[in-house]
Amino acid sequence: MSRSGLTSAAKGELVFTSFLFLAGVIVIADTALLPEISSSSYVSPKVFAFVVGFMLAGLSLFQIFQVFRGKLGTPEGIEGGELSSNSNWLALAVAIGALLFYVLFVELLGFILSAGVLFAGIAWALGAKNKLRMVLIAFAFSTILFVAFTQGLQLQLPLGFDFLTGVEPTDAEW
Repeated sequence: MSRSGLTSAAKGELVFTSFLFLAGVIVIADTALLPEISSSSYVSPKVFAFVVGFMLAGLSLFQIFQVFRGKLGTPEGIEGGELSSNSNWLALAVAIGALLFYVLFVELLGFILSAGVLFAGIAWALGAKNKLRMVLIAFAFSTILFVAFTQGLQLQLPLGFDFLTGVEPTDAEW
């Protein structure tokens, strides 16, 4: 125990959860500055951002109170200073490659295909066993996200394949 009555583990948890609380406050403050969308029939993007900000701030505040009450998290896995002898560099390369593919091709190929490749690559890197199921779930999830964002939140994600129609996307479409 230190002079303040908190162990170093408790101090570490307080620092981490304090930064989470600060991130939640920043999300709430930035969301309040977003312009209003004129359409009142749809849930605006502000609602989702407010929910995320308030949940992040609220849950981190709850965790801060838990730390002060003495309820600390239980460390699991590798203790600090222990090194793993077998790093999986191929999995890391696949994850980075999938992320780069998404960044480079999201506007050209669209969100559904690019995010599907990203999700499948990350799942493979994390050790998914059944490759066909992994790919099907990845593309189904990217399609569900696309529909949720474009139809539910009215946030336009790139559809892709604009080079086939010869139409250049304008700022109005985004």
